[in-house]
Amino acid sequence: MSITKADSQLADQIVQNLAETYQISVLKDWGERKTEAGGDIWDGGEWSLDELDILQKGVTDLANAMLDVDKFTSHIGRITISQVEMKSRGLASVHGIKFTASSVSIDVWTVVHELAHVWDANSDWRLSKALQTYTGGRTNLLAMLMKRWRGQCDEQRRLPGCNRFGYYYGGRPPAGSDQNFNRKEDFAESVTAYVYPALVQPRVDRFKDDDRYREPLYYQDYTQTKRWAFVDGLVRGTVAVQ
Repeated sequence: MSITKADSQLADQIVQNLAETYQISVLKDWGERKTEAGGDIWDGGEWSLDELDILQKGVTDLANAMLDVDKFTSHIGRITISQVEMKSRGLASVHGIKFTASSVSIDVWTVVHELAHVWDANSDWRLSKALQTYTGGRTNLLAMLMKRWRGQCDEQRRLPGCNRFGYYYGGRPPAGSDQNFNRKEDFAESVTAYVYPALVQPRVDRFKDDDRYREPLYYQDYTQTKRWAFVDGLVRGTVAVQ
């Protein structure tokens, strides 16, 4: 659902708040447009008011988790957020985030996840490398190919080293694992789980009674994991990343 003319004032207020408080520029695609006949027509764009509310909540929740707005702007930097037609829900870089304009829409988990990627990108991806080391993981494509050749991988590619990146994660991932799991995704999920521990628990509870996945993927309390400790250390300045 696009931005209606009646909702435009609220939408503009959210955009203004994100810019002034968090240094985040949202590319507006709604507003009055000129017709070929010279008249005015309202274009609601791709954003909806609900999506802007979700975006603002995700940004605010991450900033609160970082304990200080100035820390947030330092970690994230000045970025631009837009909506585009693409298959994935989000795509992040050091310059900003693109969210899907499809009906899949976004949620707070996706917002914080992509912001965490921006944080990592701003550090030249040193944060995800540090997380890999902190949790005892490694990345080895050759070892992954050998493991597959030997038939040691599960069909869903959830086990360490079975993903297509050869990421042998250490400890238990924050929200499960699949064939696309790597250290960058691990960091983004670890940050998001730190912000939303109540949302992440159901994602790992599904492995509780699974004999194959219980040991590598299930935990009872995210706050007792190495990943929570790593992110908490980043936030509080007790974990240094070179």
